[in-house]
Amino acid sequence: MSVRNRICIGLLAVVLLAGCASKPSNAGAAAVIGQTKITQQSVTTQLEETLSEIAKSAGSGQAPTASALGQMIVNRLILTELMNQAMSKLKLTVPESKVTQMQSALNGQYGQQNVESQLLMTQGIASNQIRDYLRLYLNNVELGKALAPTAGKQQQSAAAFRYLSTLANEEGVTVSPRYGSWDATQLNVAGTDNSLSGLAPSK
Repeated sequence: MSVRNRICIGLLAVVLLAGCASKPSNAGAAAVIGQTKITQQSVTTQLEETLSEIAKSAGSGQAPTASALGQMIVNRLILTELMNQAMSKLKLTVPESKVTQMQSALNGQYGQQNVESQLLMTQGIASNQIRDYLRLYLNNVELGKALAPTAGKQQQSAAAFRYLSTLANEEGVTVSPRYGSWDATQLNVAGTDNSLSGLAPSK
């Protein structure tokens, strides 16, 4: 092999290694969105909080399995990261006061204990994770309004879904096999409930 060929092969190896190094390591990751890693530790922490509250609320109904809960948590964290990126790109914000207002409205209409129990048993959301969930919902509403300001709520929700789906495809989403696989067509981890529409308090 000529010296020139050896140099070319050597340079190619350097380029390939550099390309690999630029990607986030999947070690210890529950999911990766573009350059952002959702750590296994963050999922485990939320799962432990949720399981602890479920154990204290025996008799409140049939809770999802630990496996299903883990999948729900990963899905929410992926959606939250995608939503945060979308809000940043479009320079949109939802004030914390609106999150507080919505939480107060839900608690006032249904009772705090009922709200917490319902979210815990159906969505796997511990009480200290509720504000993050409500923020995700409100961000979704704000995103839809920004994308389709003159459309109805259903069309705005669809516009937000399309935007997030496009963003997910651009960034690339991978999920640890222990939680399933990313379903790009449904914008969720396969098998999880991606609905945010049932949160709003009735008028």
